[in-house]
Amino acid sequence: FKIEEIEKKSGLDKVTSGNLDSNITYPYNDELSDVVNSLNTMILYLKKSNELSESQNWLKDGINQLSNILSNEKTLIELSNKAISFLSRYVDAGMGVVYIYEKEQQTLLLTGSYAFTVRNHLSNEYKIKEGIVGQVGYEKQTIVLKNIPRREKDISTGLISEPPISTFTMPLLYENELCGVLELSTLEYFSQIKQDFLIQANKIIATMINSLQQSEKVQRLLEITQMAQEESEKKA
Repeated sequence: FKIEEIEKKSGLDKVTSGNLDSNITYPYNDELSDVVNSLNTMILYLKKSNELSESQNWLKDGINQLSNILSNEKTLIELSNKAISFLSRYVDAGMGVVYIYEKEQQTLLLTGSYAFTVRNHLSNEYKIKEGIVGQVGYEKQTIVLKNIPRREKDISTGLISEPPISTFTMPLLYENELCGVLELSTLEYFSQIKQDFLIQANKIIATMINSLQQSEKVQRLLEITQMAQEESEKKA
C-alpha cells in the first residue's frame, strides 16, 4: 500500500488526536484514492459539525449567563446598563446603548450604555421614526448597517479611536409591543451566530423590561391610592 511513501499517517495522527484542520494526503491515483477522498469528506463533515455544536453551546451559555445577571435587577437603569454591558462584551462590540420606549411621549430614552459618550450629533432620546433608532422602533424590525461612513461616532480605547464597521440595531419587543431599542457597534461584522444570540437575548431583556414597567405602574397606583386615603382621612 506504499504506506512509507504516503503522508497519510501524519494526517491520521492529527485527526485521531482531535485536529480536524488537517487533510489526509495521498499522491497516487489507485484503489486507495476513493478511500482517502471519503475520509477527507468525513473529516470536513466532522469539522463543520463540531463548529456548529460549539456555536450553539456558546449561544446557550450566553443566554443562561444573561438570565442570571438580570434576574435580580429592580430598576430599568440597572437592567439596561447590565444588559448592554454583558452583550457588548459577549459579542465583542466596541460600544452599545439601550433606549426604553415611553409610550405616552412616543419617545425612546437612553437608559443604559457601554463605552458611550453623548456628542452633539448623537442624542440621548429619539422620537419614533427619528434616525435609525427611531426607525427600528417604528418598524419593529432589526437594521444591520455595514461599511459605516468615517464621520460616524468612533469606538475609542486608550490606544485607538476608529469609526465602527457595522452596527446592529434591534427593537426590544414583548408580545410584539415595543419596549425599547438596543444598538451595538463593532470594528468587525456581526457573524450570523452573534446575530442569532442577540435576537434570543432580545426576548429575555424585553420580558424583564415589561415586568419592571408593570411593577412601576402598580407601585404608582398604590402611592396614588395611599395619598387619596390620607386626604380622605384628613377631611373626615
